[in-house]
Amino acid sequence: TLYKDQGWSCERLQRYYNPADVAQEVCVFAYYDKNWDIAPKVRVSGFQSFNELSKKFKAFQPDVIRCYEAFPPFCDYALAVAAQLKIPSYLSLHDGRLRYHQRLARFDVITAYTPTVARNAAQALNRSVDVQLNGIDSQLFCSKTPSFIDERVAHAEYRIFTVGRNDPVKNMDTAIKAT
Repeated sequence: TLYKDQGWSCERLQRYYNPADVAQEVCVFAYYDKNWDIAPKVRVSGFQSFNELSKKFKAFQPDVIRCYEAFPPFCDYALAVAAQLKIPSYLSLHDGRLRYHQRLARFDVITAYTPTVARNAAQALNRSVDVQLNGIDSQLFCSKTPSFIDERVAHAEYRIFTVGRNDPVKNMDTAIKAT
């Protein structure tokens, strides 16, 4: 319910967890969350222990296990259950500040959302890590004619608009120096 509490609509959550409606069914296993339906093909299933998670995975019978980020113990849970069920495992890395432990190299597929995170993870794990850029929600971000330009920047030679956290991996200093 974290994203929903942050104001994400069920439609946006469905696109996030099942982009382009590629999966017949998606179940998001979330630590200490409640059970609830995001959409007809996407549901959340809460768990409080590895044993409970393992039972829920076996009942769901997934074709692949995707682990969002390398947070222990959940990444370890994903690897263990994938091994038990003899199905592929997929790790998606998003936070370049994490330390990637060598055991994560056992995931069948590892992707990162930026080249920097991919390069750092590949070096730490001594294996290839593919770059898979985060999708852009074209319903939220599309070409629009500006209705107002702030006078403070209206006559600037360059105008830069960026949204994101001020994190070294985002390289905001380059954008600031460019202006």
